[in-house]
Amino acid sequence: MWVSSLLTPGTSSEEWETKCVPYWPDPNANRRKDFGRFWVELSSERECRDYLFRNLRLSLMENVEETREIYHYQYTMWPDHGVPSDPGGVLNFLQEVNGVQEKIPNAGPIIVHCSAGIGRTGTIIVIDMLVDVIQTKGVDSDIDVQKTIQMVRDQRSGMVQTEAQYKFIYLAIAHFIDFEKQRLKVLENSKQTEPEYGNLSVSMTKMKVTQSSSKKEQEETLYENLNKRKEKKETVKKKISEEKKSRSSLKKK
Repeated sequence: MWVSSLLTPGTSSEEWETKCVPYWPDPNANRRKDFGRFWVELSSERECRDYLFRNLRLSLMENVEETREIYHYQYTMWPDHGVPSDPGGVLNFLQEVNGVQEKIPNAGPIIVHCSAGIGRTGTIIVIDMLVDVIQTKGVDSDIDVQKTIQMVRDQRSGMVQTEAQYKFIYLAIAHFIDFEKQRLKVLENSKQTEPEYGNLSVSMTKMKVTQSSSKKEQEETLYENLNKRKEKKETVKKKISEEKKSRSSLKKK
C-alpha cells in the first residue's frame, strides 16, 4: 500500500519516554537518513504555532532517481491521554491538512498514528469525520458522536480512550458549528448588502454627472457675466475717450 500523507498527533517523546521513533531526518543534523533499503530526505519543514509540516522525499538506495513525495503533519501540542487546550487549533490543523490533500493527485487515505494508535488517533479521526459530515450536509445535519465513535471502534478496538477525549470531540464540533453559522451569516449579509452597494454606485455616478453638469452651467454663467462686464467696461472707456477728444477740439477753437 502506498500513501502520500502521514498525520501524527503528539511528539516523538513525552516525559522522557519514547512514544514514536522519528522516521524523518533531524533538520538540525543530516537532512538525509537511511532506513534499511530506503533514503528519507527532509525537503522542508514549516513550524506553525501548534504543529509542524514536513515535506519528505523517499527513494530506494539502488535507485535514487525514483523518488516519492510524502507530506508529514505533526500536531505537537497534544499530550498523551489528554487533549489540546484549544479546539480551534486542531480544526485549523485539519483544515490545512485537508486543503493540501485535495491538491495531491490520487492521494488516497491519510495514515494517522500516535503512540498506541487509539486515543489521540481515534479522537482526531472522529473530529475529521464529523466535520466532513457538517461540510457536506450542513450545520443542521444529524450529528451522532457516540455512533461515530462506535463505528471507528468496530474497526479498531479502544479508539477514543478517555472521557476528556470524548468531551473534546463534542467541544471541537460545537466550535466548528458555531464558526460555520457565523461564516454563513456573514455571507448572507454580504449578499443582502450587495444590491444596496450597487444602487449606491449608480446614485454616486448620477450625482457626479449632475454635479458636473451643474458646475459646467455655473462656469458658463460666470464666464458669460464676466464677458458682459468686460464689454460694458470697454464701452464706458470708449465713451470717456470720445468725450475727452470733443473737449480738446473745443478748446483749440
